Amino acid sequence: MRRMMVFFAALITAVPGLAQKPPKIDSLLIRLPIPKAAAMDRVVEAFMLAGLSVTDQTSSMVESDQGSNTSALSSVRFTRVVRALLVGRDSVTSVFITGEEVRADAGSNRDFKRLRIDNRAGGQGGKVWLKMVAAARALDSTQAP
Repeated sequence: MRRMMVFFAALITAVPGLAQKPPKIDSLLIRLPIPKAAAMDRVVEAFMLAGLSVTDQTSSMVESDQGSNTSALSSVRFTRVVRALLVGRDSVTSVFITGEEVRADAGSNRDFKRLRIDNRAGGQGGKVWLKMVAAARALDSTQAP
């Protein structure tokens, strides 16, 4: 009886669908020991190094438009954007990096779904997630996943 229980336990852990998935991560937080102005320059540089071209920038935000594509099968347009929000104090700045995918009807141009890009994303969203992680690592490799 005990052998059968060990066998079933081994079988259950071997089945991929029954194994536990890693926790969902949809944002990256990096704390930099520098003032906000200096952190802004570092974030822009990290985005560029990660392949995230900066398309908009304010005093507290850096944005990278990752373009869009339309599915020929479903007529759905997918648009992806990565943003870094900077919140600073005198000598410490927190950088909060997120990604968003907007799905819209290609014909009417109406948005019908907004999703955060996370570590479980596939396809183009997965590629954008890897760029987000690369930017976080360029800022501080000890704090990035």
